[in-house]
Formats: sequence, structure tokens, C-alpha cells
Amino acid sequence: MASNRFFSRSVRIQKDGGQIVATAGPCQCVRHPGYVGMITCSVAAPLLLGSLWGLIRTALEDKTLQDELNGYRDYAQRVRYRLVPKIW
Repeated sequence: MASNRFFSRSVRIQKDGGQIVATAGPCQCVRHPGYVGMITCSVAAPLLLGSLWGLIRTALEDKTLQDELNGYRDYAQRVRYRLVPKIW
């Protein structure tokens, strides 16, 4: 959140707030560092509950950002990994 002032609990493009693509801090390595933090804190929960919702939500959010946030598609080309460097 320190390197992305547009970080939010919901997926929304903040055009009225002048949202830009966050490329500093952890966003240099993964496109969704907030999810990395959440997954790190509860890495076993999806496996224990048999739920893939966290991974599905990440993919859906990434698609929304690529479709609606100017510059995000280019950023996604530069930073290939959504959550885990060298994996996904």
C-alpha cells in the first residue's frame, strides 16, 4: 500500500482520482503484491478449504485491469508474474 496509493479492497479503476499503473516497490516483481501478502498470511487456507477462489479472483482482477486501466497491459508485458516470480 505504501508504493500504490490506489490499492483498494475492491476492483475499480479510479479515473476521477488520476489512477496510474503502480510500478515501484514490490510491483517491480509481481503485479498483485497485495494478494501475495494475503496468500502468505493464509497460504494453507485455500488448500484446507478446497477453494481456488483466491486464484480465480486474482485472474479476474488482472483481466479487468488489462481491459480498463491505461498502461496496465504494457506493465503486464514487462512484469510477467502475477503472484509468484518465475511461477505465475
